[in-house]
Amino acid sequence: MPTITRKIQLLFDVKEKSELKPLYEKWYKWQRIVHKSANQIATHLYLHDNIKEFFYLTDETKVKLTSVRKDIEGILMCSRDNTTYQVLSKLWKSECPMGMLAGLNMLIAKTYKKESKDILLGKRSLRTW
Repeated sequence: MPTITRKIQLLFDVKEKSELKPLYEKWYKWQRIVHKSANQIATHLYLHDNIKEFFYLTDETKVKLTSVRKDIEGILMCSRDNTTYQVLSKLWKSECPMGMLAGLNMLIAKTYKKESKDILLGKRSLRTW
């Protein structure tokens, strides 16, 4: 399936050119944060699925990646889907709008769920964003 790439042109409505530099700096900062966050989300979801494969964990280590509210043996304080949002919130809350990262989190989680079987079977690799 081919990937369609589209370019978006940003035009800021400002009266003075001196006002443009801070706007572009903020935009590029958000772009870097979204790029890093996308890869963190994908990695985090992959690790959730494959924690049992880490050979350096002892056999006595039994980890259940479920919410403690659903299962007493679970280790997560929130749902599995919410854990990635919590990680992003801790890292970027004051630097980037969380609505933007919440949408990114949902998009990547949906894409990962759709592709996870093929990733685990080795038919495709984990996406990098």
